[in-house]
Amino acid sequence: MKTFNINQKETGHSGRVPIHRILLVIILLSIFAQLALLSSCEDDPTNVVTDEDPDQIDPTMTTEEIQEKLISVEDGTILTFKAGTYNLTSTLSIDGKDNLKIKGEGEDKTILNFSGQIEGAEGMKVSNVTNFLIANLTIKETKGDGIKVDHSKGVSFINLSVIWETPLSSENGGYGIYPVLCEEVMIDNCYTKGASDSGIYVGQSTNAVIKNSTAEYNVAGIEIENTIGAEAYDNITTNNAAGLLVMDLQNLSQLGETILIHDNIIKDNNGDNFAPKGNLVALVPAGTGILVLSSRKVEIFDNEIHGNNVAGLGIISFAMIAGMTGNPITDPNYNPFYSDIYVHDNSFAKTDVINTTAQSDIGLFLLQMFQGTPIPDIITDGIFAPGSGANGGFCLNNNENAGFINLDAPNGFTNPSFDPTPHLCEMEPLGSISVDVPTL
Repeated sequence: MKTFNINQKETGHSGRVPIHRILLVIILLSIFAQLALLSSCEDDPTNVVTDEDPDQIDPTMTTEEIQEKLISVEDGTILTFKAGTYNLTSTLSIDGKDNLKIKGEGEDKTILNFSGQIEGAEGMKVSNVTNFLIANLTIKETKGDGIKVDHSKGVSFINLSVIWETPLSSENGGYGIYPVLCEEVMIDNCYTKGASDSGIYVGQSTNAVIKNSTAEYNVAGIEIENTIGAEAYDNITTNNAAGLLVMDLQNLSQLGETILIHDNIIKDNNGDNFAPKGNLVALVPAGTGILVLSSRKVEIFDNEIHGNNVAGLGIISFAMIAGMTGNPITDPNYNPFYSDIYVHDNSFAKTDVINTTAQSDIGLFLLQMFQGTPIPDIITDGIFAPGSGANGGFCLNNNENAGFINLDAPNGFTNPSFDPTPHLCEMEPLGSISVDVPTL
């Protein structure tokens, strides 16, 4: 066999290797490489390419096909709703899943549109899950609540919008983002608009954080109800009837405590109260910044509370609600009194805008009481718990431009006081709330 030496000269040729031989070698090496790659793909089933990714949902799928996918999805899956508008006709339900993540491709790209909904109350209904995350999509025009999650532990809502673009109406869904009876809840960088009760609601839960979120044009922007351990910060609530509610109601599974409200912008909440008649939130004055109702261990600090022109901050007892509405206290375990409310280092301001057309009964009562004169920023009903001491269960400290009134509700509002002196005191800060939830 003839050998080839690049240092030798072949007869009739120069010392260079002929170009056609180099090309032949390159072609042969390429063919061998492709054959080897094909062989390895056949041996490894994970490299097989299919037409459909089982962990993706496409906007061409029907509501029934999407629901089947949600029923059959395995624990631990990251399920992606691809970009597009999904025109859905019934509630999407998830039950009993562990470590499930549902992601869209962006709030402006993945749109779950329920304007044609004919079955179910919620847009999405999630129950009995652990370590559940939903992120990066928009839910709109649901018949009832936007997304409700109940009886679950470790729940994250991140980069999620829930909106009703239709005119503000009591026919809109009640709640936008709605975790209830949950443990460990995170709501981060979310947006809600148009809810006939509360845009963002956390109820009867333990350990919840609401941050970096915006709620506008709802009846209530954010509501924390009968929850143990909640913190709301770096949020914006504006153009709602009420910016932020902290409430404890009767006949529920637990009484709440340890609620921190800080570093929020709660501004210009003078919008219409369009809640359905009979709902408690229908009683909240249009023009409320923050309302604390029968709650305990609440710290409110470093907030900008501006332009909420009926009640910048209200601290009231359910006993006043019961007396004014004829709604009696029937729960023997219920405590209607507020206590340990610490309000400090907030900034208050008002403008001349007052909503008189879509106002609640209590709001109309306050407007009539003041007959066109400015209503002080901080309002208490004066119904103090027995044994609450000189401060009546709350302290005010270093609140900028904050006027004050005690309405004297126990005596039929006959002798209101504008003197905050009994409440100028300090309390121990509450600390902060941490949650253990899945992340992006």
